[in-house]
Amino acid sequence: VALQSGPCLGGPPGRGWGPVTSVSPSAIAREVMAQLNVTSGIEGLRAVRDATRIQWPSRYMEDLDVAPYFSAYFPDDAVVRSPPADLWAAGAIHPRAMLVGGTSKDGTAAFYGTAPTLGNIAPDPAQLGDAAYETALKGAWGAAARAVRAHYPLSRFGGSAQAAFVQADADAYVLCPQTEAARMAVAAGVAVWHYEFSHFMPSPTAPGGGCDNGVELDVVEAGASATWATHGAEVRYVFGSEQNHDTLSGRPRIADCPFSPAERRLSDEIGAYWAGLAREGDPNSGGGAGGGRAWWPAYGAGANWTSLVLGVGGGVARAQLHGSACNFWTQLVSK
Repeated sequence: VALQSGPCLGGPPGRGWGPVTSVSPSAIAREVMAQLNVTSGIEGLRAVRDATRIQWPSRYMEDLDVAPYFSAYFPDDAVVRSPPADLWAAGAIHPRAMLVGGTSKDGTAAFYGTAPTLGNIAPDPAQLGDAAYETALKGAWGAAARAVRAHYPLSRFGGSAQAAFVQADADAYVLCPQTEAARMAVAAGVAVWHYEFSHFMPSPTAPGGGCDNGVELDVVEAGASATWATHGAEVRYVFGSEQNHDTLSGRPRIADCPFSPAERRLSDEIGAYWAGLAREGDPNSGGGAGGGRAWWPAYGAGANWTSLVLGVGGGVARAQLHGSACNFWTQLVSK
């Protein structure tokens, strides 16, 4: 099993990436079937010839008050009948092996329009510096904003309100819940490998959009970072694709994103890891185009929570990745 950029577990109460209670998916299913005049459950849905007609109600995709942070994307009480943490504890989830990970800036606040923007993309305002950061934090975290700011001071992020806010969002909603899911899997006896993709690739043509969504989401400059990787940035490297479906610019198109020689090697290495997992249940198995790649330690082996950070310099093993941040969010959420 490969679990990429979405933990389906944990996060701040009511705002994490994962299934909500069974009441919500049942209500959504009834609403969808009513819109289609379907009365016979799943068999009736299967009889709908045009699958594009079967759609979530838009408010579950767009309204943060109704479905915060993707919570309505995943609920399905026919598949997930209990909270995932309970299922892991009960031994009800038992893949042979798991590859779990995401990207260095794997939050979703920019996608939802709650992150401060640079003002490079009209009509986005220029929300820069200390005051803009304070406003964004209060909007996202309310009374906890001061604590979040203390752990993510602008000084750590070169004064960038965007980098600081997106990192806080990524840690809270994706990266830390992701490691929680990985540790639950290890406790259940599953072989787990954890990664973080950390490479930035803007479009080679101005203004730089189309290859890393962060540019068009107006939270990162085209040439500002070598390690910024927005949600989903690793997917092209898994499949070796030098094109990206650009749907965020207001003009849907296919963006050309040619690999440099170093990026081609990175893609080959990532593809080899994923193929090894699929073929042998171990990302280190096999060779092929990604031969000679770094050894990827199993997560939790020898009591070490070691991840592989994937970038153009090759994989680098790091223990306790985001450990301080995850301790912070655990304590904040428990209060």
